[in-house]
Amino acid sequence: MQWSACADALRAQGLAIVAITSEPPNATQVMERLLARGVADLEFPVVSDPNLRLCEDDGIFTKFLKTASEYNQLTQYEGDRSDYVDYWMVQPALVTVDAEGNVVNWWSWKAMGLRFDWAMAGADPGRETVPHPCSGQAVKLVTLRPVPEDLPAAISERRCVKVEQIGQA
Repeated sequence: MQWSACADALRAQGLAIVAITSEPPNATQVMERLLARGVADLEFPVVSDPNLRLCEDDGIFTKFLKTASEYNQLTQYEGDRSDYVDYWMVQPALVTVDAEGNVVNWWSWKAMGLRFDWAMAGADPGRETVPHPCSGQAVKLVTLRPVPEDLPAAISERRCVKVEQIGQA
């Protein structure tokens, strides 16, 4: 199940999904870029937060400087590519907050065992391995993602969302 597919189940519980990206300049242009890449029909809003007000440095998020301006020279995406600018990219994370804004649970690469701030240390997250949460076997960090259909139960039970391995990066 993808995140859009679980949006209805979450709405039935009085919950909502909001995707937050640090990609500038605004949500409208981010959505245009997603559409150009074949990502369509999202069942939830996308918010652009280039100033990282929603992704504070609180031990949850992993960030690195994305030299997105390099994409302006590529021709693989449709449309105008001249508007990409460098920005602080936030790596995949899932944070559940209650109506008062308190964190209920969270998942990110740091929850999976990221040992250091690889952006500062010059490491490559594509090579970073962590123990798989079920098998204990070493897997590439970038292949672990939260399981969308487990989110409603994880919220109700106030526990971490289950994780699955996707692809082989």
